[in-house]
Amino acid sequence: MNPISVNIVDLSANNLCGKLPSLSEDVNLLDLSSNSFSKSMDDFLCKNQDKKMGLVLLNLASNNLSGEIPNCWTN
Repeated sequence: MNPISVNIVDLSANNLCGKLPSLSEDVNLLDLSSNSFSKSMDDFLCKNQDKKMGLVLLNLASNNLSGEIPNCWTN
């Protein structure tokens, strides 16, 4: 069974916490704002460098993320 392809994911203001979730390359718009995600963005942004990320808009405002934006973000 093939997974459903979703282009827009809005999980803002849902009291989600922990590290950022894995992301399908089909997602174009991702809103994870106003949650309690923490830790670094390295795994989230840099995990699958061999696959091109289709992300056009990313909103991580109002979370508890730490560290710098990793260099792989430009890829």
